[in-house]
Formats: sequence, C-alpha cells, structure tokens
Amino acid sequence: MSRMLTTLERLPSVVSLVCSFVIVLLIGAAYYFIGSRLSFSVFFLIPIAFVTWTVGYKSGVAYSFLSVLTWYIADIYDGELTVGPFWLAVNLVLRLALFIAVAWVLSALKKSVEEHKLAARIDVLTGIPNRRAFYEAAQLEIARANRNPKPFTVVFTDIDNFKNVNDRYGHLIGDRLLTLTADILRQNVREIDQVARLGGDEFVLLLSGTDANGAATVMERLRNDLTAMAQMYHWPVTYSAGAVTFTRPPETVDEMITKADTLMYSVKQSGKDHIRQENT
Repeated sequence: MSRMLTTLERLPSVVSLVCSFVIVLLIGAAYYFIGSRLSFSVFFLIPIAFVTWTVGYKSGVAYSFLSVLTWYIADIYDGELTVGPFWLAVNLVLRLALFIAVAWVLSALKKSVEEHKLAARIDVLTGIPNRRAFYEAAQLEIARANRNPKPFTVVFTDIDNFKNVNDRYGHLIGDRLLTLTADILRQNVREIDQVARLGGDEFVLLLSGTDANGAATVMERLRNDLTAMAQMYHWPVTYSAGAVTFTRPPETVDEMITKADTLMYSVKQSGKDHIRQENT
C-alpha cells in the first residue's frame, strides 16, 4: 500500500488532473445510462480522492464541484430530476459537502503522513537529519558514484571534552552546544550535501562530488567557525575530525562511516583538536 501511494505521489500533477477529469466524465456517462438504480456517490469519490492525494486539497475541492456538476447534468439528460428547486438545491449542497469533506480529510491525512515521515528522519534536538536519513542519503550517493564515478568525501567529527561541558554547566548548555554545532555545520555546506547527527556529540557530513582539496577547504572553514563559536561562549571544547575522500565508492554505508570514524579516533589518540584526511 505504501509503495502504491509513493508511486501515485510521483505522478506529474497534469497527469493526475487529466486522469481524474476523464474518470469523472466516465462516471457521469455510466450514471446517465444506469440511472438512480445505483448510488454513484462512492464512484465520484474515487477521482476526488485521487486528485486530492496527488495534487492537493484545492484540486480536490475543484473536482468536487466538477463531480456535482457532472452528476447534475446527467440527471437532467436522464430525466431523473423529479424534485422541486428547493430539494434539488439541498441535494446538490449535500453532495458537494460530502465530497469536500472527504477531500479535506484526505488532505489532512496526507499532511500528517508527511510530517511523520519527516520526523522519522530529523534529529529532535538539533533539527538536522538523523542516522536514518544519513544512511538513505549515503546509499544514494554510493549508487550515483557507481553510475558516474566522481569522488565524494565523508567527514566524521565530534566535540572534544563534551562531557566536561555537561558536568560543569549542565545538560541545557550541553544541548545548546550541540545545537550551535549543528547550525554551523549546516550553514557551511551546500544543499546537495548532507549533515547529520549520529548520536551524542557525533556528527557526520557527506560532501557530494567533493575531492580531497575541496574537502580540505570546507573543513578548514568549519574548524575556524566552530572554534570561534566555542571561544565566544567560553566553552572548553575543541573539535576532532576524520575526512575520507572516496575515489571509488565503498560497498556499504557502514564501511564509509567506519573509515571516517577510525580516522577521527586516531586524531583523538594523538591529542585532539585536529583534522586528518585520507583518500581511498
């Protein structure tokens, strides 16, 4: 079901609108030939639901009016209008209200689904993507690199002496440090790149199509900005990072992260507050 909805959402809006329009006309024609022996409300709900989910609520409302109009025209040509103007108006309003209500419910449901999808991929504290979102982006980058070989760089970084900040200033300040770190990381990369918090004080960057020289430039800028931020707040922290440029894509995302993490850990062992790079 989820896969089917995803496929429908990828349809161009014009295709959805045209298909729904054709369906409405076909339902109107069927109603004309069959008449009131069969309730057609449920059939008109099909194109309304389809266009609401794939295009949006306003389109759903528009097709609600179109469906009621089509129903009314079919009644005229079929000779089914046996009630007076007042009850005719009441029936039309009730049909329209039903269709619009369904469009509204579906629109609200889709919004809720999209918000849940987004929340599942966003780190609650910092507002940047989480581990799950990074893995998805990294898998796409590996697939892209296999199709069109170009280097890309993965950077693994964490905050030196982060525990000391929590112990000395409290967890609220620690959270503030994490949030500011995430903001600086996000501001210093492009939209096509990915920044994520893997957990705790560990962050990872995926620099798409970036070679070692380009990564060195980004990392130096990041290090300067992060250091300036820590000094401004008088927080006794520094940053260690390992940056691995892949000229050949790794087999898995875990392999990608492990290489960068291992390089970062070697920085920790050799005194912290440093960036180490390598190509693979």
